[in-house]
Amino acid sequence: MFEKNDNQLLAVRIITNVVTCILVIAGIIVGIVLSALEMLAIGLPILFVVPFLCWLMWVYVRLHLSHLCDIKLIRNKLYGVDNDRLKVFLEEKVNAEFQKTEQQNHIMSENTTDKTEYLLQLKQLLDSGVITQEEFDKEKKNYLK
Repeated sequence: MFEKNDNQLLAVRIITNVVTCILVIAGIIVGIVLSALEMLAIGLPILFVVPFLCWLMWVYVRLHLSHLCDIKLIRNKLYGVDNDRLKVFLEEKVNAEFQKTEQQNHIMSENTTDKTEYLLQLKQLLDSGVITQEEFDKEKKNYLK
């Protein structure tokens, strides 16, 4: 079954089975002990109700897990990959997006470097007295727009 190939869903299924068994056994033991201590009004309902409620919980969780399996199966079919390959597919997709973002950041940093160099040249011209403060401010304002 698909669920057995998915480690997370398999772990949830195993944990559900273990917890259900523990609760059923604890309910039976508590019911027997209370009945033996002549508290039949409390012991007998616990003896029968707790295992039944545990069974209902188990059925609900299993139905929910089968629903999640269907969702994952549909998702895998949409991406056109099998279970084992899905993680690799998603990692490749994330890496491609990361590389695209890095390229965009590199282009932006080159533009920033060019702007910085131009502004430094303007500042040198201002310091050397070739241009005035008003010309520097005007040129800087026009360039940064």
